[in-house]
Amino acid sequence: MAQTGAFTCHMRTKAKRFIPFELNTFYKDRLVKIGIPAGSVSKVRDQLNASGVNSVSQFPDLDGLASHLQFRYFHDVEPKL
Repeated sequence: MAQTGAFTCHMRTKAKRFIPFELNTFYKDRLVKIGIPAGSVSKVRDQLNASGVNSVSQFPDLDGLASHLQFRYFHDVEPKL
């Protein structure tokens, strides 16, 4: 499985503009925002990778592979300035 997705339906105004979910009164109370503290991003990324969610599973091309290999083998290395 490379990527999965979800189709969404947005209401439109008379001027043909989309109404974002967070402004739509029907969906507003159903949305949940999950914030990840900056200090936890690395840990969450490692947990997602352990679950098979990573660059190579989401983008199965050479760029996705290169990004995953860089993450896998060099993500603890300080970037060179």
